[in-house]
Amino acid sequence: MHKKLIYILLLFIIPLLGNNLPFRFAKISATERTSSFKDSTNVKGYTYFTRHGITMDSLCNTRLYNEVYGWLGVRYCYAGHTKYGVDCSGFVTQIYKLIYSIKLGGGAGDIYKMVKPIEKKDLKEGDLIFFKIRHSYISHVALYLSNNKFVHATTGYGVRIDDLNEPYYYRYYFSAGRIDKPLVQNTN
Repeated sequence: MHKKLIYILLLFIIPLLGNNLPFRFAKISATERTSSFKDSTNVKGYTYFTRHGITMDSLCNTRLYNEVYGWLGVRYCYAGHTKYGVDCSGFVTQIYKLIYSIKLGGGAGDIYKMVKPIEKKDLKEGDLIFFKIRHSYISHVALYLSNNKFVHATTGYGVRIDDLNEPYYYRYYFSAGRIDKPLVQNTN
């Protein structure tokens, strides 16, 4: 009977714990951690994100990526904030409300007033990126993911992922900023 109980624990319960085991990743390299994460990820569209150059590992906020994936392709609508149509500030506001329980509001310039400016090199998942496009004022806001990639609502293509090094975005980049987010953000 005792052996059966141990067998059941090994066979059924430990795999359920998966990445939640505190010692799971302690002795393996970052490459092994990433490939292990890939096999057991709960991120919707994992293949889509990696194909677009977004680096994921066990430390990424799966709730954030799942939410972003659900918004990809949503059409642009000035002053919109739903999946029927959204603009850049509406998109960022909804993500922050749903993932971090932080209320943002107004346009890109208003949101910029709420952030602590940071250097581009210090960008982390969930930080905000601001652009001055065809204006002398902040006219666009986006959400940073990883590896120079960000997600935003564009007028021509709706919600999509782009790269900060693309000439267009490189040219109009203005600043980056961070809003203090709750410490616990990676709850699946």
